[in-house]
Amino acid sequence: MQPFNPEDWGTPQALFDQYDAEFNFVLDACASHENHKCEVYFTKEDDALVQDWYPYKRVWMNPPYDSRTVRGRLMMWVGKAHSEAQKSCLVVCLLPASTDTRWWHEYCQDGEQRFLKGRLHFNDGPGRAPFASVIVIFSTWRILVRRFMRALGGQAKLAALYEAVAANMNTINNHVPEKIRQTLQRYPEFVWVERGVWANHGTV
Repeated sequence: MQPFNPEDWGTPQALFDQYDAEFNFVLDACASHENHKCEVYFTKEDDALVQDWYPYKRVWMNPPYDSRTVRGRLMMWVGKAHSEAQKSCLVVCLLPASTDTRWWHEYCQDGEQRFLKGRLHFNDGPGRAPFASVIVIFSTWRILVRRFMRALGGQAKLAALYEAVAANMNTINNHVPEKIRQTLQRYPEFVWVERGVWANHGTV
């Protein structure tokens, strides 16, 4: 059996293709010259943790799972994905389903979580991962709406949300009201209170 070396193993092609068909990725944030999934990619030498991801808009992240990462640096990778998503881009992460960790509770709760059945064969090799995996999708709009709604007391008028979110955007976006309305309607954590007023059910 091929030894498990999670720092070097790449994303299974079929799994990437499934999500690429949905999101059409531009950047592979954690890759090598041998296993990159997008034409644009960052290698270990590029040090993705110090690069800007948001200009690429749609990002795939399968971070290295070496022993240092599993014990602590994964906090940095997931935190980076979460931070970049707030700058007007979407980041889709392939992660260990470690729901007992600090990084999970600090960051992944802000994302959409899709748990994967079974254990992955990274790099399409015979070696099977010794952990379950999950896809976490960080959406700019969900993160921003949740953050500012809670800052406004857990309940807010749409006009106040429009103003707060627009002021935080790194780029000019003329579709802020439309995107916020779509976000409020898509995620069940947001509830309609009355005309023009929404709340986050975790704070009311």
